[in-house]
Amino acid sequence: MASFNTRSARPALQAAGLASVLAFVFAVPSIAAADPPDGVPTVTRHQARIHGRELSYTAEAGRIAIRDVETGEPHGYVFYTDYRLAPRGGAQPSAQAKPRSATTERRALVTERPIMFIWNGGPGSPSDMLHFHAAGPKVLQDTPTPRLVDNPDSWLAAADLVMVDPVGTGFSRPTRPEYAREFYGTRGDVASVAEFVRCWLILHDAVGAPVFLAGESWGAGRAASVAYALEKRGIGIDGLVLISGGFGLDRHYGSPVLLEALGVVDMASTALYWHRTASGLGSDPATVRRKAEDWVRSTYAPALAHIGHLTAAERDRIASQLARFTGIAPGLVDRRTLLVTPHQFRTELLKSGGKTLYLLDGRRTSPPGEEGAPVVLRYLRETLDYRTDLPYLGIDDLTQGFAPSGVYPRSVGEQWNYATAPMT
Repeated sequence: MASFNTRSARPALQAAGLASVLAFVFAVPSIAAADPPDGVPTVTRHQARIHGRELSYTAEAGRIAIRDVETGEPHGYVFYTDYRLAPRGGAQPSAQAKPRSATTERRALVTERPIMFIWNGGPGSPSDMLHFHAAGPKVLQDTPTPRLVDNPDSWLAAADLVMVDPVGTGFSRPTRPEYAREFYGTRGDVASVAEFVRCWLILHDAVGAPVFLAGESWGAGRAASVAYALEKRGIGIDGLVLISGGFGLDRHYGSPVLLEALGVVDMASTALYWHRTASGLGSDPATVRRKAEDWVRSTYAPALAHIGHLTAAERDRIASQLARFTGIAPGLVDRRTLLVTPHQFRTELLKSGGKTLYLLDGRRTSPPGEEGAPVVLRYLRETLDYRTDLPYLGIDDLTQGFAPSGVYPRSVGEQWNYATAPMT
């Protein structure tokens, strides 16, 4: 029988053991990558046909830490997806190209293009509505089956885009339960989103680039407040895009009558979509909007400003003109106020067909279904290669994840503190 000397075999066993450990470590990168390390975003390259041109761009998905300035400790992480055009004259990337180093991509993309930070509102909503229904390079198409297709009207043609999910939405999270209250309130939300913008600009070598902020609904007020916070820190903001909101902002840029009258411009766009505007106004949104605004400023707003002095004939003429733009029958226009209210417009425009316009999108008559959710989640996790098992809050339900106590937290909106000044 052969003898076995354990003393002499020990080095071999140790070497074999080390080799086994190393083999195990390097054999499981897919497990480690299931939740990408924060600060190490994934970068993929794509092409899309936007505004009639083939555009090459990178997509970067990652999370940026919001740190306590005194200790450097992360109190939360903000998830973002950014889209940046490839440099002019560079190689045209394949739509199926492998991910590249984020650092390499950032250096290649130093540019003077404007950068637009985009978020939705809620509070407690991620950026998916503007991301996949308006601004991003891909738009969610509902029929015949949900899928993402090139967005011919993507804002990427005009600016590089950063889709922002504030803490408590999307893949963004506070690092501890007790830190949630630092983010789930107006003051903390503004401070953390402003800090995100500052950090993103630094980490992407974009300090000094033209910066625009775009917010929808409650996010419109966030955009204005974040702009003010950044300006106080010496970070210039070149413009704001306020969508379906902003009522709490300073409104001295126009008289109350003019601001109310300008609502006709948006009504005209919606009426055109449903083929309810007068044929002589044109068939494209830009033309109809221009004609509607010209009429509002030259005729409608001055009439409302002196409505007490109008004759019956003048009121009838304004009502008839208002009907041409809004699609609401002249007989339904209140001759006392000469207004078509938003509620009246929603309920009357398609009433003959038994339909009412959806509150948040006049192109719909019902809320968007959830059929597109799996498509969006596959896009984020697979197409953009952001391999995380975190629920995407706002699309995924909280109960998709683990609650150590068995009790799931309330939604961000339910926890929100709307105070805009310190509580005393």
